[in-house]
Formats: sequence, structure tokens, C-alpha cells
Amino acid sequence: MELRVLKYFIVVANELNITRAANILHITQPTLSRQIHDLEDELGVKLFVRKNGAIILTEEGIYLKNKAIEIVDLANLTKINISSKKKELEGVLSIGIAECQGTSELLPRYIKIFNERYPKVKINIYSNIADDVKENIDKGLLDVAIVLEPADIGKYESYRLPIVEKWGLIMAKNDPLANEQYVTKEHLYNSSILYPQRLEIQILFENWIEKDIDKIHIQGYFNTTSSVSLMIENGLGRAFSISGAVSSQHSNLCFRPVYPYLNTYSTLIWKKGGMMSNALVEFINIVQHYN
Repeated sequence: MELRVLKYFIVVANELNITRAANILHITQPTLSRQIHDLEDELGVKLFVRKNGAIILTEEGIYLKNKAIEIVDLANLTKINISSKKKELEGVLSIGIAECQGTSELLPRYIKIFNERYPKVKINIYSNIADDVKENIDKGLLDVAIVLEPADIGKYESYRLPIVEKWGLIMAKNDPLANEQYVTKEHLYNSSILYPQRLEIQILFENWIEKDIDKIHIQGYFNTTSSVSLMIENGLGRAFSISGAVSSQHSNLCFRPVYPYLNTYSTLIWKKGGMMSNALVEFINIVQHYN
């Protein structure tokens, strides 16, 4: 598969119209149709089918579209970062972030120092849970990421950030527990909470509450605190999370730590081995020396 043909395919997959796609690409419609047909022959599958006079992606087409976007993005990023080695530091630095104090309190400081030193480097921020950012580091779509412990990071280079992540419950300010200094196991008996989807965090909570886990009703699951905060504001229970995850835009919410206290850390991770861009090397150096 040629990179050029993958770019053609992405445009057709976005437009779902050969004529519009050909106009965007500034090539003739027969030429574009032939390129797509040749790609289907090469792969041995149909990427598009006609339905009610329109074309739609097949299951294989949807899969290829997602992978093609990753491949083209990675090729563009590689070209930029390799070229930047020949001159003043330029290129793109892609950072994955978790919702944590390492992100909200430390990362802005690191980026400010980095930008002052290397203003020609563009920074892309990608927010998601640890499993997703790790996958994108593996694929080469992210250079580095901040993940919230506990997390399986043994196969990555890592640097633990110097900030404590405090676990507890996010709740509405009019919740009866909001009047407490902290939340004990007994406070949670016969109550409902929303649970993070990450298995490592579920295990963390269950180890904290020990044998009393059966006294708590798990009301549902969430992957990011920003999404569950809206539900809590509208009266849907409490969520097990960290203190740094409550955004200032959710003024009707508050955080109360659990007791006995439960603390972990956030960690900077990047891929082991392989070529590191100069931008990545310099960013890691800033993180390790400016705390």
C-alpha cells in the first residue's frame, strides 16, 4: 500500500462521494476510482458498497480508515521530527494525559519552560485513560504520556512525578457526605458509587475497603471524570476518583478523601528503545530537572 493511495482512500472515506473526493484531491474521477479499485484488489476485500445510490464503508473499510489515519499521521510526524534534527529544534511533541494533579499542576509548568526554550516545536495534547494512551505510545502516535498509578507500565521508560494523588469521592456540594472532613468505609455502607472502568483502580478501591466491598452498590462505570461529573451534578450519586480530577467548571461539585487515606502517584512514561526525537529528549530533561 502506497502512502499516497491511503491518503486518497481517507478522503473518499470521509466524503463518501467519488466526485467530491476527486475535486478535493485535484485528480480526475476515473483516476481516483481506479486507485480505490486497485487498493481493494491488493487487499482482497471490498472497502465500499453502493446503497440507495450512495457509497458506504464496509466493515473492512471502516477498519482500514482508522488504521490509514494512524499510518498517515505517523508518517507525517516522523518526517517532521527527522527533519528537525538538521536545524534548530522544531517538529511536534505529542503528549498523552490522564486526569490527575500531575497533569493539572505540573504539566503546565513543564510546557511553559519547554515553549520558552523551543518556541518552534508544536505540542499536541491527547486526553484519555492510561490504557488508551499506552496503546498510542506503542503505535508511535504519542511521544510521552502522564498516567495515573496504579498502572501496568513495566515495558516503558518511566519517571514518577513528585506529587501525591489523593483518592476519594467526587460528590455534589449538597450531598450529606460533603459536610464530612473525609469519607470512611462506614459512610459508604449501603450506598451507591460510580466506578472507574480501569481494572487496576477497581482493585485499588477493593483492597482499601477489603471485606466490606459487598456492602456497597456499584451504580455504574466511567472512563473519564469529566464525563461523570455532569451526571453527578444532575443527582446521579458519587464517583471514586482523585482530588485533581474535579474541574473548576463544575462549581457544584466537591471532593472528599477517603480515610484511611489512599494515595498513589502519577508517572511520565515513554517508549523503551528506538529513536527519540530531540524534542522528546529535551522535554524529559525538563521534567526530571525542574520540579
